[in-house]
Amino acid sequence: NSGLSQILKNVGLSYQPTTVVQVMDTPLGGAINPASTPISDFSVSNPITKPFGKGEFVLMRLPSYLEKSATLPAGITVDEFLKTDSKALAYSDAGFEGKSLPGPFTVGDVVKGNYDFDSNTDKKTIAFQMVVFSDVDFLSNQLLYKNLNRDLALNSVASLVKEENIIRISPNDVDVTKLTLTPTQFYIFIF
Repeated sequence: NSGLSQILKNVGLSYQPTTVVQVMDTPLGGAINPASTPISDFSVSNPITKPFGKGEFVLMRLPSYLEKSATLPAGITVDEFLKTDSKALAYSDAGFEGKSLPGPFTVGDVVKGNYDFDSNTDKKTIAFQMVVFSDVDFLSNQLLYKNLNRDLALNSVASLVKEENIIRISPNDVDVTKLTLTPTQFYIFIF
């Protein structure tokens, strides 16, 4: 429970307390990856994910999903810019038991509009923009540098501060692969 359910309700969203998993095809049939869920359906019109291409993905650790209200409050728009593919399933039980809901599921939304704010002295309307994710683990040390996670985080911040000109895909760091061979292995490797 994030404590944000009332704020989300006021802007036309609800957080669904489920566990979204990806079903992978294996030689033995379908299998669930219990460690992480790849998110690969990106909005091509949203500036945050516009640079992301086909075959790329964001890695989340068993996210929940966000649901947009059938009728949004006046002046509010919701862009569902980050979704799972249709092979995803949502379980209400963390042990993946019982009935599941079929995907796709929205795990990232951009909400824009006007918010009516009542203070003790008067009522004000504030223009706002927010980026909502149903998972925070994609920003953890373990997942931040996996696939497009860092780019998603940086592009989201750039969008929020209205610096769309710096939204991009970061260059990959060059990794050094160390290969340790015995003299016999080296001889076989060369020839």
